[in-house]
Amino acid sequence: TALLWVGRDHSRLGQQLGLVPVATEQTSWRAGLRLARSLSAGVQRFEWGIDGLLEVSAQSRQGSLTNPPREGDLAVFGVPPAAATGQDSWHPVLANLAPYVFGELRWGRWEFRPGLRVDGFFVSSDRILPPTGNTPRVGFSRADGYLSPRASMNLAATSWLILGASAGIQRQAPDAADLSPVFGSPWLGAARARVGAVSATFVHRLATGEVSAFARRLDGLAVRNPDPWPGLAHSLVSKGRGRANGVSVSLRHDC
Repeated sequence: TALLWVGRDHSRLGQQLGLVPVATEQTSWRAGLRLARSLSAGVQRFEWGIDGLLEVSAQSRQGSLTNPPREGDLAVFGVPPAAATGQDSWHPVLANLAPYVFGELRWGRWEFRPGLRVDGFFVSSDRILPPTGNTPRVGFSRADGYLSPRASMNLAATSWLILGASAGIQRQAPDAADLSPVFGSPWLGAARARVGAVSATFVHRLATGEVSAFARRLDGLAVRNPDPWPGLAHSLVSKGRGRANGVSVSLRHDC
């Protein structure tokens, strides 16, 4: 099977807080491709393929260095932003190429789904340092690779109850808007999420219900540099951490 998609996104933001302006504009072209092939052998099934993602964008920003606030910033309503301002325009290119493989293995009342994804990220832009006078633009490019394993299993405990558990690692490339050497940093790396979940599914001839709980631990997030005097092109650093926990309940009736 093959799936191809392409799209264009455009956004613009303008604010005026006292004497400190904010103006951002982003235009991005994105394209994605998935090629997959599957093989079935009795009750077992295997799939392998490759995912591809490409983003080419034009970014511009001027005004406050700290506004609008980012997640993790200490923002107090009514307090004016810092007077420091900047201006930048940059054209980043981000690509993700990821071959993967997974299987569906059945043994009695058990079902196992092991998988492995190899994420390759390519990041480039036409500016690695803030603009200074008539200094020509100097760009950068780099490539990184990561292993992202994941697995899940289900147990048909009874004819009406299925228990499940899953865990895995996910990766995400830095945001193109954060690669500015003035407002962000060209050195940002990929963020990582470690995800785990457990679930219970109740099956009845009239309806199907599911209760699931999940936990997610995040690291490598782009956050404001805590150094009061950050280095050149290091307004953001990939040292942020986060967590998310939750429970979901669903009930579905098929007419």
